Amino acid sequence: MNDTIICVAMLLIYFGGLAYCIFSNPMPEANFEEYAVGGRSFGWQFITMTIIGTWYPGSLLIGTAQMGHDGGIIAFYLGFYTLGSLFIFFLMSTKMWKLGSKYSLNTMGHYIQLRYESKSLRVLSGAAALLCEFPWVITELLASGYAIQLITNGKIPFNLGMAIICVFFLIYIMFAGTRAVIIADYYQGWMFLLGALALFVVAMFAIWGGPVEMFTQVRDFNEELLSLPGPIDTYWGGADPGNLYWTSIILSGALGAYMWPSLFSRIFAAGSTKELKQSLRITPFVAPILTVVILIVAIGCATTGYGLDDTAYALVEMIGSLGPVPKGVVAIVILAGSLSMMDSMISSWAIVFCNDIVKPFKPGISDKTQLTISRLIAVIIAFSGLAIAMTDMPTIVTILTRIYQCVIQLFPLVVFGLYFKRGNKAAAWSSLIVGFGITIVLGMKWPDFVPALNGMSAGVFAFFVASAVYIIVSYVTKPQDNVEKLFTDMKTPDDQLGKEALPY
Repeated sequence: MNDTIICVAMLLIYFGGLAYCIFSNPMPEANFEEYAVGGRSFGWQFITMTIIGTWYPGSLLIGTAQMGHDGGIIAFYLGFYTLGSLFIFFLMSTKMWKLGSKYSLNTMGHYIQLRYESKSLRVLSGAAALLCEFPWVITELLASGYAIQLITNGKIPFNLGMAIICVFFLIYIMFAGTRAVIIADYYQGWMFLLGALALFVVAMFAIWGGPVEMFTQVRDFNEELLSLPGPIDTYWGGADPGNLYWTSIILSGALGAYMWPSLFSRIFAAGSTKELKQSLRITPFVAPILTVVILIVAIGCATTGYGLDDTAYALVEMIGSLGPVPKGVVAIVILAGSLSMMDSMISSWAIVFCNDIVKPFKPGISDKTQLTISRLIAVIIAFSGLAIAMTDMPTIVTILTRIYQCVIQLFPLVVFGLYFKRGNKAAAWSSLIVGFGITIVLGMKWPDFVPALNGMSAGVFAFFVASAVYIIVSYVTKPQDNVEKLFTDMKTPDDQLGKEALPY
């Protein structure tokens, strides 16, 4: 009972601090741009910590940790793709911010319409991004439900825990939209970063005596855990996935990480390109270190015998065995990761739905109506995810590695469009159709990897083909007249940008 009281007290302190941060910072103006991008006013500290808060979901300590426990160092793909994706962020963020500031862009679809002069492409890309990203809310609800059940020693059951978290983040999304989400994620980013680093470094020494001793035990237990792709297990259906599997999932993550609607709001919410650059001086160092520390302990966990019923929970069970405070901290770390992921996604999806699916057909829609629609859609999406999460689901890693294969098909439209002047509407349509087409056709038979491609996933193969199609079609069709001006805008200093209405 005392252990439960300690854990619940920690939970209440966490939620109390979060609620204070959020509700003491209301929207200064009730308009859609403020709701969507927080007035484009946030400094590098907020951008850095909200990237970290959003980047690391609660499912990292369950789904990805399970991959480390069962498959060994193959789980380090997350650290490598984190570095790759931050490089992509470096390439696109300042150019995207300039266009966002000048043309009052709120979403990725908004940018795609500006770049390719196509309202229908904006609608399609917005809808596709929503469908690709939706499984994330399911995985994070599952993680948060487990965390609530863990920290209350089962007094609050799994499904009720998910429902409580769902209602909580919907309340503050309704309150202040992206502003509330960024402030919440700043708080939770610090919780995740400091809590996870302290907890897992202490655990490494408390359980094994240090990293050298831990890896020695891992080698003696099963040396395949220290090789790629690792033990042949249920991730790959009992078959060797091939030499390109690991490379493939790294590429999927690196190319797809900044194609999610929720991460575009981070770019557009920054106060200037200087703030974005400042953030990039810190994030590439902190993020991979945190990833590696957590996954090292997850791999070592394979030697301890925890997770006999389900290896997805082995890491958390092991940490929880150290006492009520570590148990409370690991549950809060899961909640911080899950909440910061879910609030960002659901807020951005509601904004994308209104901005990229409704507004193109109702251009005269008022700010008040847009706010109402966005809030209503947030409720619908959140409770839809909750209903699905209460059913039997595949493993978290299986869900996530598959949806990344789809979202990377947006990469040519977004990133090539910032650097390749010849890129045009015909190229964008051709690339998107080919990319999604190949991914769906091959993915239906080989959802994780294609044996004939030596382990490469259908989505990565489709990405290479779609990229080639984008470039070829760009050269054989007429360039767009608007591109030269946009490329000039992307080189203009922040204080000289001015404001223009979206021209089409």
